Amino acid sequence: MADNNSYIPNPHEPSKPLACITFTNVTKLLPNNYPNWKQQIEVLLDGHDLLKYPDGSFPAPSEMIVTAPASLTTTSSETTPAAASLPVTTPNPAYQTWRRQDRLIYGALLTTLSNEVA
Repeated sequence: MADNNSYIPNPHEPSKPLACITFTNVTKLLPNNYPNWKQQIEVLLDGHDLLKYPDGSFPAPSEMIVTAPASLTTTSSETTPAAASLPVTTPNPAYQTWRRQDRLIYGALLTTLSNEVA
């Protein structure tokens, strides 16, 4: 059903390469063939363990990771947070991986739409 499937490096989580799939042998979606098209797409995505993206069973992780403050410092008679103890917000590599894989699947699915349904 699919040709030229490959994996591409994932700079955000190197141990989790991204599946790059193509649907060149999948029937184009027309107004009258949805059941056949859907079955082909689901089987192919399930075979690559990617069906969890479009079916919603693998929701996107948080975009950012917030690290809680480590400690408070005391200056004179008041307690103030030290610069090093402020929460740190960083991009979540799991979200970046999820988003890239989701976009690769979306792009592949778009190639299966006929002009009548696009």
